[in-house]
Amino acid sequence: ALFTNIYYLIIDKKSMVGLTTLAWLNIRCREIFLVQASYPFSGLNIILASDFY
Repeated sequence: ALFTNIYYLIIDKKSMVGLTTLAWLNIRCREIFLVQASYPFSGLNIILASDFY
């Protein structure tokens, strides 16, 4: 009930987040949002923001 109206996951400083952390976030999102657990990040829209090199 606490996370029912969450649609976006905003990650600032993408250069500080590696693939391992993104995989961990994917797993945690699937555990929290069980309704759409078959989708990556449970269907959340992921916004990565930073200076891309």
